[in-house]
Amino acid sequence: MRIISGEARGRRLARFKGQKIRPASDKVRGAIFNILGSAFEGREVLDLFAGTGALGIEALSRGAEKVVFVESSTAALRVLHENLTLCRCGNKGEVVKKSVEHGVKLLKKHGERFDHIFLDPPYGKGIVDKSLHMLSSGEMLKEGGIITLKHSDQELPLERYGNLILTDQRKYGKTYVSFFKGRVS
Repeated sequence: MRIISGEARGRRLARFKGQKIRPASDKVRGAIFNILGSAFEGREVLDLFAGTGALGIEALSRGAEKVVFVESSTAALRVLHENLTLCRCGNKGEVVKKSVEHGVKLLKKHGERFDHIFLDPPYGKGIVDKSLHMLSSGEMLKEGGIITLKHSDQELPLERYGNLILTDQRKYGKTYVSFFKGRVS
């Protein structure tokens, strides 16, 4: 697993040993960032279910101003901190050690809003719908913002969750990537 482009291009990321965390493969991560293009320069990003931090760190490497990583696993947090250090982007990364539900509540309470939200929940846990409903009010997504959801072929999302509308969906083997935008009133 390595950073694909930007300032930290080519840096190898530490991996989590075990089966509980399934980081985005280089192929899928590369496809996501090719689709999104240069959408990260100067942007604020939220990485939910951050795991090793690969998605958020890739965004930082490509010019994101700030990334907030939300992760509850102690083992994953160790790897995430190691990866932030390896890529020399720790000063632009904020780590929140909470479940996604509690992390989102905390960030909403503080009025945090993001240009981009990565959502990479564990497969097969029924968390996709719950997570999108949590974000469906659109209050955490800035105008024109995007949510990128990585999920299995067993948990396909609906086309709409409140203010969020599915705009694109791609398949990579058994992995899907779905893109949502907030509806402009």
